[in-house]
Amino acid sequence: MQALPKLDAVEFRKVLGTGTTKPCVFQCEDSSGKPAGEYATKLRGGVRSNEIGLQYEFIAWHLAEYFNVPHLPAALITIEEELTSTIQDREVREHVKKSIGLNFGTEFRAGFNTWVADDTIPLSLQKTAAEIVAFDAVIENVDRKRDKPNLLFKGDELLVLDHELAFSFIQTVGLNLNNWNSKRLEFLSHHAFQRGLKGKALDLTDFVSTLRGLSNKMITGICDAVPPEFGAVSAKIPAHLKAIRENATTVMDIIREIFK
Repeated sequence: MQALPKLDAVEFRKVLGTGTTKPCVFQCEDSSGKPAGEYATKLRGGVRSNEIGLQYEFIAWHLAEYFNVPHLPAALITIEEELTSTIQDREVREHVKKSIGLNFGTEFRAGFNTWVADDTIPLSLQKTAAEIVAFDAVIENVDRKRDKPNLLFKGDELLVLDHELAFSFIQTVGLNLNNWNSKRLEFLSHHAFQRGLKGKALDLTDFVSTLRGLSNKMITGICDAVPPEFGAVSAKIPAHLKAIRENATTVMDIIREIFK
């Protein structure tokens, strides 16, 4: 499992978006003071569920890495108190002050556009799109919707991002982890790729094989690697990942049914 680098935010660049989370772009350095580039940083004080949202980002990133779902390089970003004094905008400064310490960031890349949910998916991207849908089923990510794709694209490149609302099953009381049906995955009917993949034969063969290979050791390794600053990992997460692995064929059949 790849360990995320730890970087220091040294210069504020800008705020991204106008929503609740308001991630900020910082110029970062590694522990030796070498420039490490710009990172769009999810701030603990702005993320819904605070540090738990960053925990979900961390776990989802590692699972995207495992499933070879296209995603941005990530890092753990430390913000020091002294940095906030350099931010001129008072509202932004106070926003950042609430997030002193460890945060989660992804490499900031210019030139990408936000995916438009009704766009036709080119044939060259349909397998990748289908695997992103399957990935969202695995992490039960209800937040990649038509009105909020949380997807970047440029040419034939797609990138997933924003997983702070993944693992929504944690809030479900009395959930039977081995009871898989269309109702459990009905959130996929509102997926950003739902219209583009509707009626297509989804190629999920490789994804199923990878899901079946998700070992207990890998699951434990990812959960154990979560920084303590991001909160304790619910036992429901490894239990869910093991259950969906054991029910891989059933889950993929349900996905195909939703998109037929």
